[in-house]
Amino acid sequence: MKKMMMAMIIGCFFGVFTVGSVFAEDSILAKQKEIDQYVFVQHKEDFAAKGITVTTTAPQDGYVEVAITPYNDANAEYLYGIFGKNKVKVVEGQQAVLFGTAATTAAAPAIATPAPAAENKSASTITIASIVAAIVLLGAGGFAIRKRRMAKE
Repeated sequence: MKKMMMAMIIGCFFGVFTVGSVFAEDSILAKQKEIDQYVFVQHKEDFAAKGITVTTTAPQDGYVEVAITPYNDANAEYLYGIFGKNKVKVVEGQQAVLFGTAATTAAAPAIATPAPAAENKSASTITIASIVAAIVLLGAGGFAIRKRRMAKE
């Protein structure tokens, strides 16, 4: 009975600690919020005047990715001058367009499904499955303990 309990406890720990989700650090999320506030609220007109469009900002593993159009060294250095190179990476952005419009019908076959959406769906599925497995294992452990106590009485 002790071996079974140990197996359930170890199974719960492995189930909880091997979840495939990656959570962004608080400092990275704070940096993204700072960049978003600066780019999309405080200095929106400055970027428009320079002809720079920030298409997305996204937290990554240890840095915030800032996607811009048009991408060139001068525009990237402009952003690095504002936000620094620590925890920031400037990359080439893609301007969003609506599907089904005349401008996108020719380019539609070249556009692929974004990988991060598939990763997020997979990570959330793994998370839910791990939580359900942990609940089942804890329930089975509780049932085994209760049964053992009743057998002693």
